[in-house]
Amino acid sequence: MLDVFLQRIVVVLLALILDRIIGDPVCRLHPVRLMGSLITVLERLLRQVFRSERALYFAGFLLVVFSIAISVCVFQLLMYVVRGFPYLRFFIDILLCTTCLAARSLADEVRKTIRALSVNIEQGRKQVAMIVGRDTQELNESEILKACIETTAENASDGVIAPLLYMIFFGSLGGIIYKHINTLDSMVGYKNKKYAQFGFVAAKLDDLANLIPSRVTALAFFVRAYIHRNKFSRQDCRRAWLIFKRDRYNHTSPNSAQTESMVSGLLGVQLGGAHHYFGNLVVKPTIGDAVKEPSPDDVEKTIHLMLDAEIFVFIVAFLVKLLLIGCVYMLIG
Repeated sequence: MLDVFLQRIVVVLLALILDRIIGDPVCRLHPVRLMGSLITVLERLLRQVFRSERALYFAGFLLVVFSIAISVCVFQLLMYVVRGFPYLRFFIDILLCTTCLAARSLADEVRKTIRALSVNIEQGRKQVAMIVGRDTQELNESEILKACIETTAENASDGVIAPLLYMIFFGSLGGIIYKHINTLDSMVGYKNKKYAQFGFVAAKLDDLANLIPSRVTALAFFVRAYIHRNKFSRQDCRRAWLIFKRDRYNHTSPNSAQTESMVSGLLGVQLGGAHHYFGNLVVKPTIGDAVKEPSPDDVEKTIHLMLDAEIFVFIVAFLVKLLLIGCVYMLIG
């Protein structure tokens, strides 16, 4: 048990380092892209069979079950094929884990937005549209910066910390299953006319999968800021904890505001509020207090919070898992 875990830790650590160096690899055979193609095909087939509103709930359930089952079977088949080549299997394990992490890619995309914004507002609007789902044509500079902060804070959980935790505790298969759940939610988990029924199960499963990681991420942000006072003062940390307790459920998702509220409190900027999506005004609760207007430096601080939280959570999760294994050995020994 210990040997398997230590090998898993080495795999995840190398994947973390590889992600920091090259980012999430872009290719046609990327697991997430393949998952997306699979989900699209299954959705088309299921919608041909199930048409009523009640039937669409069941169709969404079948989509989740079948698509995840296929991903697991493909993974197991791949590992079975390379079972006689331990070094190749080790390399594939690392590569799969790397595709589950998005710290470097997220940081790069957000920084591209800041650089575009420094050129002019139109370039900033075009670039921020690559990382958010809201309409960006009318956003001002402050709103673009807030969008960058919100995206980094939210995706720090489901794009970095969550897959990291699942891989440490359940191996690369755990990371793949989590990414599949997350991909399902990003494709069909919308609360609109088209997906309210069909995407219901996918959205709820994603909420469940992120329940612990989102809170772990928020706490990691706080610990990082509290320990390293070079960017955040004691007052910032005190405000962040109060905002976190007050506003961490100010979102339609039970998880998104966990990280956003902590970051909002640390920076002293207000997030959330009303935004346009596909031409429709969507009014959301605000998160945090508008102590000041956001700046590019606040975006950079959020990026560093995410990157530092990844290392912190890796170390803590490793120690927790090691402690659990030690307890098992004591019980059976």
